[in-house]
Amino acid sequence: MSLKKFLVKKSYHSIKLKKTATNHFEISAKINGIKGRFILDTGASNSCVGFDEISKFNLITEESEHKAAGAGTTEIDTQVSKKNTLKIGGFKLKKVNWFY
Repeated sequence: MSLKKFLVKKSYHSIKLKKTATNHFEISAKINGIKGRFILDTGASNSCVGFDEISKFNLITEESEHKAAGAGTTEIDTQVSKKNTLKIGGFKLKKVNWFY
């Protein structure tokens, strides 16, 4: 049995990755039914979208005590949005929380 068939049998989903000029992987996904392109960060502890995308994806936010850290930056203020949907290819999650 091939690895792909084995993983599909275990309910894994195959998605297309696009390699960017900065050597990141980009994916197509939907948040709350709205399509977008996102960087796939396999080492991230949380899923994040920018503050400028809050209205685009119909996110309702609230203040958060959680602080984010990025490359070279620490202590970034965040907000949280709860109970969203995320769809990547045939894979769908409900009640997803996002940080900003």
